[in-house]
Amino acid sequence: MKLSELDNLLSKTPVYLSLDSLVSLCYLDNITIFHNRRDFWRKIDQLEPLKLCRYVILDDPDYRLPYVRLKHNPFTNNLNSILSKKYEEIQRLMLTQKDLSQEILFRSNAEIVVLILIDGLSYIDCLKYSPEPCIVNGTTTTESGFTNIVYGSENRPLSFKLYDKGYMRRFGFTYWERENNELTNKLFKGFNEVIKVSSFEDVIKHVRSMELKPHTFLQIIRNGLDRYAHNMHDKPLKEQEIEQIFKDVFELKETFESKGITANIFVTSDHGLLWKYEHEFKVIEPYNESPRYLKGLHKIEGHSVISKLNEHYNTLLAYPYILRSFRNNEWGIHGGISFEESITPFIEYKVDK
Repeated sequence: MKLSELDNLLSKTPVYLSLDSLVSLCYLDNITIFHNRRDFWRKIDQLEPLKLCRYVILDDPDYRLPYVRLKHNPFTNNLNSILSKKYEEIQRLMLTQKDLSQEILFRSNAEIVVLILIDGLSYIDCLKYSPEPCIVNGTTTTESGFTNIVYGSENRPLSFKLYDKGYMRRFGFTYWERENNELTNKLFKGFNEVIKVSSFEDVIKHVRSMELKPHTFLQIIRNGLDRYAHNMHDKPLKEQEIEQIFKDVFELKETFESKGITANIFVTSDHGLLWKYEHEFKVIEPYNESPRYLKGLHKIEGHSVISKLNEHYNTLLAYPYILRSFRNNEWGIHGGISFEESITPFIEYKVDK
């Protein structure tokens, strides 16, 4: 059944429903979800008047109500039509960046666990690699995104949680200088060694030469599309760069296979990007800094969402609004709330013996 058909049916009767993502229900208004049919019938049997809303039951059906299967993909550019209005509701119904550390902890059962953090990559741009959609909690910047992933909702580094699970050896790889970068120190807190690399090829060389023992955790930061969004005179070759990112991931996977080591390899990104040549933007007021968010609390009626990071508030712009025009050497932007910026990929690759 199509979304429009379900919308019409719900105006007439409650339904038993199966669907791929609960986020699809955010496209509809005035919906109440029941995960247990007994709870629904108990509610119906109460003597008190029911609220005027439409009921969906996500449980095995019985004969009393129609059962429908919804065919709808919520993770397209259409999400921009509801994202800023239903931002908190959508976060409650899907995987968020702050859920990832617990998700990785739960799935990790191999000799080696690897987390590859990509600096700038949208979910929509890597569909051929079958990612799970994940939503950024708040500001779509590098600091916010990577902190969400590594520290999670418990505000405790993933490496510490994995240590508690027995992964006592921890090695990091980054192209940032640790001594001069506060975020690097935060992301690699507690690591035995953090190795400065200039390319992913360096990472592969190090891993090939390492004597990897069971219960080792590797955390790798890799350049993504963010570096092609800023200070570039020529239009970036986006598709080629995405192919190279996953070519590198597969080469790392093959390295573990050649060593005869089992591994869980997790790939995700800090944020996605909006590209200048893919969208029509609306400038709502002049501003010289980020085109997609303001530091502090600002009232931009109907066009923004408030986010909090490290006790500081940011005002994030909804799609397609920007605070200034693109600069001549600027091809992509991020920081605000949109399908392209806020929905990132989460992918797991397994290496078995």
